[in-house]
Amino acid sequence: MKTNITALLVSASLLSACATTHPGELGSAIDKDSIPLNISAQTVEGGTGESFQLIEITVENTSDEWLKVANAEVVIGNPSESHMSVVLGSDLKDWAEAMKTRQLKEQHNTGLAQTALIALGAIATLSSDRTTKLVGATAAIGGTAWVAGSAVNQAYEQATQTNKAPETHLYHPFSVPGKMFVRRWILLNKPSAMRVVNLVIQMESVEGQKGRYEIKL
Repeated sequence: MKTNITALLVSASLLSACATTHPGELGSAIDKDSIPLNISAQTVEGGTGESFQLIEITVENTSDEWLKVANAEVVIGNPSESHMSVVLGSDLKDWAEAMKTRQLKEQHNTGLAQTALIALGAIATLSSDRTTKLVGATAAIGGTAWVAGSAVNQAYEQATQTNKAPETHLYHPFSVPGKMFVRRWILLNKPSAMRVVNLVIQMESVEGQKGRYEIKL
């Protein structure tokens, strides 16, 4: 029985460690003749109860040629009716500063939780029981990943403070080598009572080819 449990835990830890090209929901092309790409999106911050929604977008080039995107934008029908918009410029800087302030407020408790998780994981690895040892190692890795994620978020905020559309923003022109992918992000301003569950993105290549893609979040 112990062997089976250990094998299951090993499989689970390996699966959780595997990276994927599209961690979010895959979209579909609206137009018949679209740019050859796969696109997906996922919400990483905000949503219901927040006046913003930070969305990560993965653009995968399915062709052998370089894909050079000159323009990309979120299609919003009537902003005055939907009360939605893409946050850019000084508003984006203000949002980043506000997020940093909120993170600083929560940093103390978060740090205590992270330290406890890593410490418990490290202690468990000292156990002679192989199953407990594996669980401990997995917990330690998870705690470290959590800390790394917090650091990435802080770096992201600092990078957004000086540009209208930062280099990793969807609205900044970008290129994708053949058979490869890139990740971009957008920040949507919206009513706090709603959550964006349907995203339409329009892209145009430097050659003038256009395509619209719908993603169900």
